[in-house]
Amino acid sequence: MSEVVLINITGRDRKGLDAKFTGILAEYGVTILDIGQAVIHEHISFGILAEIPDPRDYSAIFKDMLFEGHNMGLHIDITPIDPQDYEKWVHDHGKERRVITLLGRTISARQISAVAAIIAENQLNIDSINRLTGRISLKQPQTNPRACVEMSVSGKP
Repeated sequence: MSEVVLINITGRDRKGLDAKFTGILAEYGVTILDIGQAVIHEHISFGILAEIPDPRDYSAIFKDMLFEGHNMGLHIDITPIDPQDYEKWVHDHGKERRVITLLGRTISARQISAVAAIIAENQLNIDSINRLTGRISLKQPQTNPRACVEMSVSGKP
């Protein structure tokens, strides 16, 4: 029987990071069940939900990932996922989905907080948040700035 693990990689971003860690997983014939990444100000948060076909490979994968993470100055966290919890998660994420887009000259923490509070009040979950516009310079402000953030939300209100 296979084993499902959640791998979280955090630290300073660099070129080739994704290739290095997915390459380790490829050596063991791992299936990627879900994957997500965000880079904010040169720091990465990279998550992989993986199915390890042969549970005997778990220790070797863990060792290889930790070794590479150490070499790159990254924090690696690998968490086994209970098969029933995984199936519940799959079932729950098949439910209704929405995309909420915030547009403005700038977007403040107050605005995001207000939208997030309404989402929570309606028993919905924010699955991802992405900035869709370019970064704003503080030294050379634009005359007509534009900000756009997209939230992917799931659940039934």
